[in-house]
Amino acid sequence: MELYSTRDTNKHVYTAHHQDHLYLKQVANVATDGKPVSEANEEEEKIFLAARKHLPKSIFDSQRWKEACGAANWKKVIYVLNRGGRFQDDSDTYDGEKLKNKYAALINIYQEKTAKTKNTMTGKSFIPHAAYMPGPADCTGKLLTDEKDEYPFSLITYRPIHHTKSRTSGNYWLLALEKENSIMMNAVDGDKLGIKDGDKVRLLSARTQMESGSSDLKAKFRWSRK
Repeated sequence: MELYSTRDTNKHVYTAHHQDHLYLKQVANVATDGKPVSEANEEEEKIFLAARKHLPKSIFDSQRWKEACGAANWKKVIYVLNRGGRFQDDSDTYDGEKLKNKYAALINIYQEKTAKTKNTMTGKSFIPHAAYMPGPADCTGKLLTDEKDEYPFSLITYRPIHHTKSRTSGNYWLLALEKENSIMMNAVDGDKLGIKDGDKVRLLSARTQMESGSSDLKAKFRWSRK
């Protein structure tokens, strides 16, 4: 299935069949912009591949990744991804005792607007600065005891990598990548519960429960069991 087509500066048409075809080209752009980064050595490449060997091919396929960014850029892409990005040399980050790359706008360590806003559940002002807050807790600040009450999992919101914002959930082309919602959990927990990919599941909590109606809620495991 074709996801999109684009042209480079030489009017060569690239057709994408997987999101990697877009994202790896973007990393290659970062790696080769201006003065290109160094290439990863053999040891770095081994570390890179070993760190991803547990992933299914739908997530990581070294051949697909290499083709997506181009063989000439492959080791440069590894160099960038192993470091979590491309960064300025440390020797070039200071101008005397001050940072060379200065913030262009105000940094709010204290937010007066936040301090003047009340929590409608407690009537207290929100904390206007960085602070430690014990959790998990409900909207009133009361600590939850779900795990002690035999509810061992935490349900969190999640956005797959091919969606950038909540508003992209209705994007026609992105819907082709994942047509329905599912419950994602770690494969180790799934094994303990005897759940397999595609199984219909029911969610229970200390306060409510949810079971699929007209649209099935299916279990999906993001990581390989190997």
